[in-house]
Amino acid sequence: MEETDTDVPEALRTTGATESQIFFAATVRQAIPSFIAHCLYLLDTNIRSATLLGVVGAGGIGFQLLNASRVNQFDVVTYILILMVAVVLVVEALSMWLRAAVR
Repeated sequence: MEETDTDVPEALRTTGATESQIFFAATVRQAIPSFIAHCLYLLDTNIRSATLLGVVGAGGIGFQLLNASRVNQFDVVTYILILMVAVVLVVEALSMWLRAAVR
């Protein structure tokens, strides 16, 4: 919310808009791109953190990766790695598409 331009709500206020109209027409409309970018960044970070935490023993997809590598199931390891890369790429593509759609 702090990234929004303060002149826009002030202009709406001078035209007689109510506080709810100002909030939805000016503040929310300006804050949505940052909110979406932040949410997608958190999703990407959580996916990568789940992998790292699983490798050190806390669960997540990294746990499956580590177990498969311990018993020499390299086809499963390859499959998990390909899926992780695919999920990260899908999240990035979704992020780019949403940013273009919101602008």
